[in-house]
Amino acid sequence: MLRLLDERRGELMPLAQLRALVADLRGDEADSPGNTLVMEFLEDLGSAVGDEALPIAVVLDAAYEFLAEADRRSGEGLCLTTAHGAKGLEFDHVVVFDGGWRTTGEEALAERRLYYVAMTRARQTLALCRMAGTGFADELTRLPAVLVRAPALIDQLPTGLSRRFELLGLGDVDMDFAGRDNDPAIRRALAELRNGDELVLEPLSEQARWAVLTRTGQIVGRTATNYQPPVGCIVTARVAAICVRRLRDVKAEWQSRMAVDGWEVVLPELVIEPES
Repeated sequence: MLRLLDERRGELMPLAQLRALVADLRGDEADSPGNTLVMEFLEDLGSAVGDEALPIAVVLDAAYEFLAEADRRSGEGLCLTTAHGAKGLEFDHVVVFDGGWRTTGEEALAERRLYYVAMTRARQTLALCRMAGTGFADELTRLPAVLVRAPALIDQLPTGLSRRFELLGLGDVDMDFAGRDNDPAIRRALAELRNGDELVLEPLSEQARWAVLTRTGQIVGRTATNYQPPVGCIVTARVAAICVRRLRDVKAEWQSRMAVDGWEVVLPELVIEPES
């Protein structure tokens, strides 16, 4: 749907016409989570603007805002954010890390207020973490409503705590790999991928790159030449995001090398642990 809106960015369209266009995209999976989200967006848009014609550019902006809000409402998973970024949001369980909060100086009062903002995001439980002797979290231990637990001394960390998560960004992958290759199997495999699907990363012997493959062994991408492989052992690799790349996004001098006008790019997330 977002791609359709982007292609019609310069048009004016009433909501009824937009609904009809989107209906053609639904296919056989009318009850899929994606389609449900699209229909919720159109209902939300209709309640706000009615049936009047809207610039598609405005609709596209509204779609991104709706998706961001829907992601916040889902309440699933772990949200890692700053105290500033958490303003206006609430969570069932909140953990505030020790960020070196200042206790003296001109900025101390502002930081106390910000700390208060972070604390009051919690609905059910609140955990305040502190390094000994740092920040005004020490002062909170004197409040009767705050439960302070003794530090836990662990001789050996559980294996899972030594793992790192690495998300490959747009600069870490060959963005034009699927666009240059004439093999349609690559683009078919990309079209079938979903967020969370398992991937495999293998080094390419003839190049200082890594191949990105599906679980069945179909190559769907490769890393960029400047990508530095992680130190350690890759435990798992999964699809973190799938981006759309168009011919117009490619530099003019390279466009003649592309086999298609548009293709998808997969961004993997790696779980890495020390080789030992």
